[in-house]
Amino acid sequence: MVGELGELFAEGYGGALSREVVHDFAVAINVCQLKLPVDEMLSKIVDTERSYKIADLEAAGFKTSKSYDVRDLDGASSVHYGFYGADPYDRLEYEARFYFSHEAAREVGVEFADEATGADASLYADDQRWTEGLSDRRRCDSGGGHSVGRCGFPKYFDYVVAGNMVLMCQGKNTLESLEACTDLFEVIE
Repeated sequence: MVGELGELFAEGYGGALSREVVHDFAVAINVCQLKLPVDEMLSKIVDTERSYKIADLEAAGFKTSKSYDVRDLDGASSVHYGFYGADPYDRLEYEARFYFSHEAAREVGVEFADEATGADASLYADDQRWTEGLSDRRRCDSGGGHSVGRCGFPKYFDYVVAGNMVLMCQGKNTLESLEACTDLFEVIE
């Protein structure tokens, strides 16, 4: 199983990670006995002709909090920030970006999502091409004590592209984010 997980993970990330990192990630999933649909979770891009709308997410229990102006987000038709969780008292945050086509989501959508997610994300206006809703994409961490600390950490560590949608999901690392994406996709499908 570990070898299969490693291969799927490498495919989902274009083979850009070292063999050791892929192996360690696969072992961690296996050791922790996570109940995740591994094929779907580890593939960041789900090729489907399905055209998603915000109504699809809302029908699954997603609560839209804000809709953003997409004038400066190339190829996008709409973007929504909101919450989802099976337990209404334990919800995670998401940003759903809808594009006019799957191709636009795969190309332009991925470029913009990469800027706002991951360990290398810089969530300051000077570093982003699309700044609408930027403060909602930030997570604050303190160095301990009572101070708020720095608020430039990404709230969404990773994302999934499915059809015409780029779904950025809350998490402090890739595994947490992709698990959150998987939780929402399970009820949409």
